[in-house]
Amino acid sequence: MSTRALIHVYADLEDEIPLTTIYKHFDGYPTKHGVGETLKRYVVDSRIVNGLSMDPVPDAHNGMGCFTASLIKHLKDAPGDVYIEKPGVSGLYESYIYTIAPAEDKSKLILIVRDTSDESQELLVAG
Repeated sequence: MSTRALIHVYADLEDEIPLTTIYKHFDGYPTKHGVGETLKRYVVDSRIVNGLSMDPVPDAHNGMGCFTASLIKHLKDAPGDVYIEKPGVSGLYESYIYTIAPAEDKSKLILIVRDTSDESQELLVAG
């Protein structure tokens, strides 16, 4: 049986509808070997910038659209398992819902996971 997850990426945490929703069919749990650990490492290492310079900054993304495209590339290594869904979709038998959005600093990101079995939430990355 698969552990499904949704990953909502927001341009701003105050937005009602995410920029993108990613559906992960397998290994959606937040613990070791799950997508939560992968997201955590990727979010911690990422920096959001406004414009790119001639001297590339490691792990820099030119806004949240660029970050989202890079995240999908990072997660997708073969057909199946990772899909782009309608922004804000739910009801796909997901066990976990991840939220990624800019932190107050805007150059860093926050990552929150919600367990749909008990509606508990945990802040995985504070930005």
